[in-house]
Amino acid sequence: MCSSDLAELKLKVGFLGCPTNPGVPEEAVFKTALGRLDEACAFAAEIGCSRMMTTVLSSTDIAPEEWRKIVLDRMHTMAPILERHKIRVAVENLAPLHFRKRLKFEFLYTVPEIVALCKDGGPSFGLCLDAWHWHHSGGTVKDILDAGKSQVVAVHLDDARKQPAGQVQDSQRVMPGEGVINLTGFLRALRQ
Repeated sequence: MCSSDLAELKLKVGFLGCPTNPGVPEEAVFKTALGRLDEACAFAAEIGCSRMMTTVLSSTDIAPEEWRKIVLDRMHTMAPILERHKIRVAVENLAPLHFRKRLKFEFLYTVPEIVALCKDGGPSFGLCLDAWHWHHSGGTVKDILDAGKSQVVAVHLDDARKQPAGQVQDSQRVMPGEGVINLTGFLRALRQ
């Protein structure tokens, strides 16, 4: 399958999963996945896809300042491969408490924190703006506006039930309009 096959079907790939996650706890896992990044980027470029997506865990057993430096070093290692193929990686914040409390320290889980990480990581990285995670992180319309167009690389549109923060699980999304997220504000901010 190549970009002409997709064009014939009138399809365009929005993004692919990035095989290399700079936020995995194990260095060996990162290095193994880094070895697959060039091939995955070449495939993405071949099918006309210029975006990939990953997450960074919102908790860590390493002191957050030290862990942020490790994640950034890994992002800088990935950047030349991404740049060669003209691929940008969208990094999604993971907001629910069950992610933030999994390990010893809370780590980056809000839109502004992820945007700052991506800016420090370089132009190959930007935000995967997920309405559900944005909502559960206490996100505001201002967070989206402050991120700016150049930082929003991918968008997930979903909704959430009203429930206590301690009961929220990542699998509990509902269809847009069936929940309590301010999707009107979210979409208006994106339009701006």
